[in-house]
Amino acid sequence: MVAKKKKKQKSPLKKFFSVFMIMISCFLTYMSAKEILTTIQLKQEIKDTEKDIEELQMQQEMLEVQKTQLEDEEYVKHIAHGRYLFSKEGETIYKFNDQDTNTKDDDAE
Repeated sequence: MVAKKKKKQKSPLKKFFSVFMIMISCFLTYMSAKEILTTIQLKQEIKDTEKDIEELQMQQEMLEVQKTQLEDEEYVKHIAHGRYLFSKEGETIYKFNDQDTNTKDDDAE
């Protein structure tokens, strides 16, 4: 009977090795999970950066079109006359405020 009990009991070295292997498994699982989270975060940053790049490229295209338009003297005159109320010699400009017109119509009803 004594021989059977010795076979069932694990030696301290085997217990230590088992605990050590469990600890290593936990550590490797933790490190893998950490790497997966880092990868997910980096992919999201890449998507955000690509979106920013796309928006900046669109803005650059708009600015290039605007630059081309501003090189045209007739366009500049049109903008100065319409938007900034720049008048030609002997010309009088009257500006009507659309909000005032809408308010007067609302009051009349």
